[in-house]
Amino acid sequence: MLTKFCPRCRSKLIPLGDVSCPGCTSDRHKLYDSTRRDKRTAEFYQSPEWAAVKQAVHYKYHGLCLYSLFEMNRVEQAYSVHHIEPLRDAWEKRLDIDTLIPLTASAHSLIEQMDKIAAKALCYGLLKKWKEKFTPEGG
Repeated sequence: MLTKFCPRCRSKLIPLGDVSCPGCTSDRHKLYDSTRRDKRTAEFYQSPEWAAVKQAVHYKYHGLCLYSLFEMNRVEQAYSVHHIEPLRDAWEKRLDIDTLIPLTASAHSLIEQMDKIAAKALCYGLLKKWKEKFTPEGG
């Protein structure tokens, strides 16, 4: 397996596709939770229910990033799961697998930026299109 040094702490070797080592990832999420997220959302992302749903989404899509697959014609492993409708807009759908999409870290950042810049309806439509394309029959 190819490895690289963690770009955050520069002391631990990690697999080439990873963004950072588990310690740095955990620290980054804790900082984000304490400064940017409301308490309810931060607690949700630490819950066992979210961990189970996230795992189910990765399983359903065979661990593939749908953005990379359908927009870049590349096969890449997804590391995060994105809510098509943000939690602040659709809290009741937070555990609905049909409203979640697997993405790489870079694709997730790009989608978040698209959501801020572009019309939300356009972003939602694009994400839903990818989900519809990915069927057991169509691959």
